[in-house]
Amino acid sequence: MYADDHAGRLAINSGRTGVGGWNGSPNWADGVLFWDTDQMDTNVAYVAQDKWSGLARYISHVAAVYHCPEDNFLSPAQRGAGFIQRSRSISMNWVLGDGRMDSTAYKTRGAGTDLWFVVFSEDI
Repeated sequence: MYADDHAGRLAINSGRTGVGGWNGSPNWADGVLFWDTDQMDTNVAYVAQDKWSGLARYISHVAAVYHCPEDNFLSPAQRGAGFIQRSRSISMNWVLGDGRMDSTAYKTRGAGTDLWFVVFSEDI
């Protein structure tokens, strides 16, 4: 449904939190999961709220669809901090979806194109 509403494109998958892609939309799900005790590891707002997730309305704002019921993996630091589970088990490979590697460089050669590959400086 997202692709139908966005000219056949994938959801944004930016390399940085809060940085939109070619149309200014939020990432498919914002935040980056680590194995430390950062709030991004447990904050379901990043997958369930329209402000942070371009797919939130397509999943009826239900964060549970991003978490496998069998996923109980936590780092020792997370267990020590009292984490029960991480916010999601699902991720999108970083090379998919248009977005920015940082605040100035797009992942594709032409922002908003249908090409989905990363361009590194040695490729140019």
